[in-house]
Amino acid sequence: MFQKGFIRTLISASWSGLAAFLSIAIVQIMNQRMIFLSPADVMPLIGSLGASAVLLYAAPHSPLTQPANLVGGHVISAIVGVTVFRFMGDSNWYAAGVAVAVAIWAMEMSGTLHPPGGATALIAVIGSKSVHALGYLYVLYPIASGAIVLLVVAIIMNRLAPGRRYPEWWWKPGVPIDPGDCLWGWTTPAVSNTSGKNKVPPQPM
Repeated sequence: MFQKGFIRTLISASWSGLAAFLSIAIVQIMNQRMIFLSPADVMPLIGSLGASAVLLYAAPHSPLTQPANLVGGHVISAIVGVTVFRFMGDSNWYAAGVAVAVAIWAMEMSGTLHPPGGATALIAVIGSKSVHALGYLYVLYPIASGAIVLLVVAIIMNRLAPGRRYPEWWWKPGVPIDPGDCLWGWTTPAVSNTSGKNKVPPQPM
């Protein structure tokens, strides 16, 4: 029993690692060909997508890693970050906080919550002059293009890997993410305070 569980975990972790390696390697190759940014400018961007890779390949069933969340979360956050920088610059102590806060709000309101999106918005504000010079091009490249690479690799690898399915859905507008679903897809029972319906029965001691 223990051996079977260990082997299953080993296989799953190996698929996750392989998918992460392929996707980040492709993104890095793309970024090295990018004439607008130096290698030092690209490093923080890889960090943002690296965080997405952990969620996407290690928890492919999570609501936070589905295509709309992955791509939409990064794109919306990038737009927010660039816009905040345009209005506030990077010298104000509150600009970075505003960018992350508004990005979270926008992702939640649009149903595209993706935690690494916060880093995407933050980099747009506190990044180098070369990043700032990109303006809204930052949204398309390297952010949207990088997210799409991660998505394509996820679709291929999770279809090839045994016991995995991705995506669970492409787009579910208006469906809020339950806090109990945050990472591994756990669900929390609904509780109603207005009627006896959907109340959680008391658990036996």
